[in-house]
Amino acid sequence: MMKIWLIDVFVMEEACKELEEMRCEMEMLKAENKANYQHSESLRRAFEVQLVKLQNARVEIEQQAKEIDAKSEEISMVTHKYDDLQSSFQEKESALKQLSLSNESMRTGFKDKIKELEQVNKELVFALDEANVKAEEREKMVCGYKKEIEVLKGLLSESQKKNCDAELRAQAPKESRRRDEMLDELLKEKVEIEVRLKWKIEQFRHLEEALNKIQEEFQTSKKEWESEKSNLLNDISSLQSSLDFEIQVTNDLRSQLQMCNQALAHEESRRRSLEIQMHESKEMYENIALEYEEVKSKFETLTTRRDDEIASIRNSMSAKNTLLKELEFKNTYLKQENQELLESLKEAQEAQINGVDASSSLKSLRLKFRALELAHKECSDKLKAREVHWSQQGTKLTEELDECLLKLNSKDHEISDLKEELECSQCMAIQTRIESEEIFIINIILKSKFVEIFRDLKGFDRIVEQTNERAGERVGFLTKQLQNTSIALTKSLAEVSDERKKVDFLQSKVEQLEHVNGEYLSMQKELASSKGMLAELSRNIDSVKEQAAQKELDLQHKLLSVSFALEKANSSVSEKMAALDEVEFELEQQKIVVSQLKKVKRDLVTELKGCHAENHDRKRCMEEAILEKMEMKKVLKEVEENFLLLLEENERRVAELELIKVILEEHITKIDLDISAVPKVVFPQSVKKKIDELLVLLESVGRKLTFFEDAIDLLEQSHGTRDNGILINLEKFRAAYADFVEEKLYVISDIQQRILSYDGTANYWLDELDKLKAAQILDKQELHYKSLLISELQKGFLALLAKLESEEKLSDQLATEKFHLESELKRLRSNQRYLKEEIEAENKRITLHEVKEKFSWQRELFLEQITGLGDVIGKVSSKGEEVRKNWDKILQKTIYGVDIVTEMECDDLISCKMTHARKYTSAITDNAGEILNRRLPLEQNFNY
Repeated sequence: MMKIWLIDVFVMEEACKELEEMRCEMEMLKAENKANYQHSESLRRAFEVQLVKLQNARVEIEQQAKEIDAKSEEISMVTHKYDDLQSSFQEKESALKQLSLSNESMRTGFKDKIKELEQVNKELVFALDEANVKAEEREKMVCGYKKEIEVLKGLLSESQKKNCDAELRAQAPKESRRRDEMLDELLKEKVEIEVRLKWKIEQFRHLEEALNKIQEEFQTSKKEWESEKSNLLNDISSLQSSLDFEIQVTNDLRSQLQMCNQALAHEESRRRSLEIQMHESKEMYENIALEYEEVKSKFETLTTRRDDEIASIRNSMSAKNTLLKELEFKNTYLKQENQELLESLKEAQEAQINGVDASSSLKSLRLKFRALELAHKECSDKLKAREVHWSQQGTKLTEELDECLLKLNSKDHEISDLKEELECSQCMAIQTRIESEEIFIINIILKSKFVEIFRDLKGFDRIVEQTNERAGERVGFLTKQLQNTSIALTKSLAEVSDERKKVDFLQSKVEQLEHVNGEYLSMQKELASSKGMLAELSRNIDSVKEQAAQKELDLQHKLLSVSFALEKANSSVSEKMAALDEVEFELEQQKIVVSQLKKVKRDLVTELKGCHAENHDRKRCMEEAILEKMEMKKVLKEVEENFLLLLEENERRVAELELIKVILEEHITKIDLDISAVPKVVFPQSVKKKIDELLVLLESVGRKLTFFEDAIDLLEQSHGTRDNGILINLEKFRAAYADFVEEKLYVISDIQQRILSYDGTANYWLDELDKLKAAQILDKQELHYKSLLISELQKGFLALLAKLESEEKLSDQLATEKFHLESELKRLRSNQRYLKEEIEAENKRITLHEVKEKFSWQRELFLEQITGLGDVIGKVSSKGEEVRKNWDKILQKTIYGVDIVTEMECDDLISCKMTHARKYTSAITDNAGEILNRRLPLEQNFNY
């Protein structure tokens, strides 16, 4: 037993030595871990240095962007000047557009108004015909009513006779009472009828007053209409003269345009030589820009390589972190094994004390010891392999750092070379600016010469104005002759129309006489004498027809001459309009070109703004990413500190558990001593109880240890995942930033190419604009003359509009009055029917002779009033016929007047009328509403 115990003690001592060696190795591993951590920190510092260099490179890129912005501002200044020129040009073009649009709108409006007026005239004629038909029907109705009244008088006489017979027969008192009651009722009804008759008499008075007013207003409107017609003809003649004046002005302007074009041709030859010099300077600038872009592309490739190297370094850092985690995990595993060995040692000591199961514990210890030896060998081999690997990686990193430093130095030299090239390009740009300023001065000199030419042209314009005044006097004389011929034509046409009416009337009489000859044979003698009269009349008719035919031939010859002159004028006007259309087409083409240039400019401005905005956004994103990176570093430091604190706490707890184990061992020794003193009978039960208690304590302690170990593993895993996520995010961000830089450089190169192309197009269009300026100056003169003519035409149009508005008012008033007359006639008919019904009821009720006599007297008065109404209606119908005839005459006059006016003038008049027609329709409707409101109490009395 002693030998076994000595062997166990020896084994335990060796195990303790090995454990101490393991602890030393663990300390060595911790030291290596610290060294690796310091190495990683040094790598981080190097990475931060590279970040600083990248920031400096970004600052340089921003400076280059600012220089590009300055160049873009210079381009914007040039474009601003170009826009000013275009704005002045556009203002003139807008004035031309407004004039053309106003002319087109006037034409369309005049055509529409002519159609509307024709429709209105047709409707008015149709309404007059209907009114005449209704008046005839009313006359027939009045005649029928008179016949009915006569029949009613006969019936009244018969009823009076019957009443006399009834009075003789009536003797009873009952009948007398009934008659008295009937008399009272009849008296009441009589009073009511008298009141109604008074109201009706007042209504007829109102109607008569309204008719008188309408007739007076109609006569005044006729006079005004005739005066306005004469004024319209005068205005039309003045407009024709103004058109002739415009034609002469346009011819003079064409001659001036030809002179100006010849002067501009000499100036264009000088400009072409200057343009050749500008193109040469632009080609030099383009070559410099291409070299600059090549250098930029090289710089971009170097930056991409640098980013790749940084990514490889990060990957190596992540691999090292994983190795550190593995070492920490193995450290914890070795600690657990040490704890298990300690527990096994304690168990062995207890077994030695108890002398029970010593062989089994020794075997377990030996197995564990062998396993530990194998693990130790594996760990030592792995550590050696890792040391070799780390040494190789360290050498590689040093070599890579040296290469990076060499590359940075080479890039610095390249950047300095690029700066020198930029300075050279700036000098070239300054030279080009000076040349452009010289060209601008030359343009100013040319403009001054052009102003002198323009002054000379003004002198020619004065001479042209004098000739135009002479031509205007001739035109006025010719227009007066045309007016006189037109007046003679109207008179002759009126005479022809009167003679035609007479002929038609005579023909109708002849037809009536022939019909009478066929029906009445007894009147042959009288017919013979009438035939002689008819023969004389036919001779007179033939002579009148011959005279009318001669007058018609004369009028036709005159009309042909006038129409031929008008056709010539219209052809000249059409030629001028065609020339104006050609000029407008050229102006529209120039506008299209200018609009295209504006679109190109806007696109460039929007692209530049978008690039600036994207640069700012990317800068913000980079700043935010850097801030996030700093925050993540802070978080990692905090997590590492927390992790170290947790490790310290775990070590403290392990120490506490070791102390607990020592205490338990001491307690076990005490128990063993107590057991030796206790008798053998009681030993097994007490020992078993205490052993069970100790086992429970050991299990609880083991559970706590496993719990703490699991918590440590979880913390390590979470820390590792966070580190990996942060590294992945940083790598993604750097890749995105590299893509962004590449895109921006590509966009900048595209913008530069576009700027170069747009410079060429801008120069081309500037040359064309110079050509257009000369044309614009001539167009200004034309516009000035046209504006003067348009102002004169507008004044004439306003006067015509006022006259047409007054005519429309009169026509509307006549229509409203006609409507009121028709409504009043309808009311009278309804009142007549109502009175008939009352008369029939009263005829049934009358029983006494005295009441009949009184009622017959009142009835006669009422019949007289009705006959007066019939006369009033006849007068109204006759006045309606007179109104219709007057209207037909007015229409004929308007038709003949329109034949003289040209189509262009009619269009102008109608468009002016359409613009002001809406103002006066509302006023007419208001007047009609007031008239209807005046008649409202009469309507109430009719319905009484």
